[in-house]
Amino acid sequence: MKLALSDGSALTESTQVTVTGPAGWNQDEPRVLTVYAKLYGTYFLSTTMAPVAGVYKVSATVAGQTYTATSGQISPASVLKSAVPIAATDDGTQVTVNWSPVDGAATYLHRVYPTLADAAGDRPLVAAANIATQATSVTFPSSALTPNTSYDIGVLAFSAVVDVKKNFSVPTQFNTSNAYIAQPFFRTP
Repeated sequence: MKLALSDGSALTESTQVTVTGPAGWNQDEPRVLTVYAKLYGTYFLSTTMAPVAGVYKVSATVAGQTYTATSGQISPASVLKSAVPIAATDDGTQVTVNWSPVDGAATYLHRVYPTLADAAGDRPLVAAANIATQATSVTFPSSALTPNTSYDIGVLAFSAVVDVKKNFSVPTQFNTSNAYIAQPFFRTP
């Protein structure tokens, strides 16, 4: 799902999104996600929840208006394997993240979040690290990470090339997987 304002810009306030799936998905409970202000709400339900065939419903309230969308029939027939193991190194100038190739993956997106939440309870995405690629390695400046801080690094694999920026266009269904680095990555001074 993709959440943005009608002009295509990012949300100006944090927003809760509720996802309701078919029977058997997420222990028959809705999943509530938060889209943080100034970030685009691109979410792929590829966590540890087992995929279930059926129709999914998404709702969000933005500026007092509630919006609801319903998917078509989703089939989890071709779940992608995870891009593990994931490794990260920092040479003091740039951070390099590597992962294993995934059969059937057309593109990857890697994301980096602080392991611990900040005072507001948020774990904001490191913008410089939100890179889509068809390779199995990416680099970004070491300066994007705060020294003496640990980070969780995730890699999403997609069965189609997707644009995760404003012009979000995907096939009716595409498959994805999500994996995280085994141990948090610690940014040294």
